[in-house]
Amino acid sequence: MTESIEYLRHVDFDFKVFTIFYALVPIIAGRFVLKETYTIYKAFWWFLLFAFFVDFTSLNIFFIDFEFHQSTQSIRYSGYALIETIFYLWFVPGFNRKKIKSYLSVFLICFSFVLWLITIIINKPEYNLNNIYDGFTSVAISFFAANALLNIAEKGDEIMSSDFWFLAGIFFYFFCSVFLFLLFGTTLATKLWWVHALIEVAVFSLYLKGFLILRKSKTQ
Repeated sequence: MTESIEYLRHVDFDFKVFTIFYALVPIIAGRFVLKETYTIYKAFWWFLLFAFFVDFTSLNIFFIDFEFHQSTQSIRYSGYALIETIFYLWFVPGFNRKKIKSYLSVFLICFSFVLWLITIIINKPEYNLNNIYDGFTSVAISFFAANALLNIAEKGDEIMSSDFWFLAGIFFYFFCSVFLFLLFGTTLATKLWWVHALIEVAVFSLYLKGFLILRKSKTQ
């Protein structure tokens, strides 16, 4: 039994390392695709920079933060979670192009910030406030992404739209990960965390597809 657990930990470590470096593939591809197009694809440039920030943070948490005290890791992760939430609640609703969605986005950003402050002030593991925060924000981001995907699908020819693939990646990540986020810190979540790495690989592949389609649209 012990040997099986050690084997799973080794596989999970190798898979996570692969995931972190695989994320560089769409990032590098996006850098070449978006070259000299800052004005036209300004939002995607921000998305690309954020993707690099996410990968760098994952690398930092996975390889460096193990040396820090658990409380330090918690502060770093909480800060990352807030930045991630604000970015996606700003980025994704931009595809809807409706004022009511923008107002709802601003409201959710403010509400998520207040909720985040509560998780910092009431920092008690037995309340699982961090899990609730991650679960709530994941559902909110999934809602906006799903709504934007439906708008694209109504127009037709969604497979040839780069927006579709980026939004599909965002929706797939948060919708599939919400259950793991709610279980974070439990034994079950630890055993199933390799699923999170698998989800990330699929998401990065969708982002890569989006950048490749964006490249085709530039040459047409």
